[in-house]
Amino acid sequence: MQTSLRGHAAEESDPQVYVNEVANSIFSILKKPYAADRIRANAAAKRLAQVPAMLQLARANLTHPVKLYAKLAIEAARGAMICTGRVS
Repeated sequence: MQTSLRGHAAEESDPQVYVNEVANSIFSILKKPYAADRIRANAAAKRLAQVPAMLQLARANLTHPVKLYAKLAIEAARGAMICTGRVS
């Protein structure tokens, strides 16, 4: 278990844990040519459907969020959305 600058577990203090988990899990499906594009796209869509549950988990676990980490997580999430064409 990782700890933050303030000594709390990363899951309790660092929103980047959740943003990175979501982004990496989807990116890895799309990037690795383990199956046909359609199969990988369907797998990524199923993973995207799980994002609301991950956000609920993040809300429950982030009991001591660090402001700097929160800002970095927001920037990372925006970057991921720009890569998918969801935000300009």
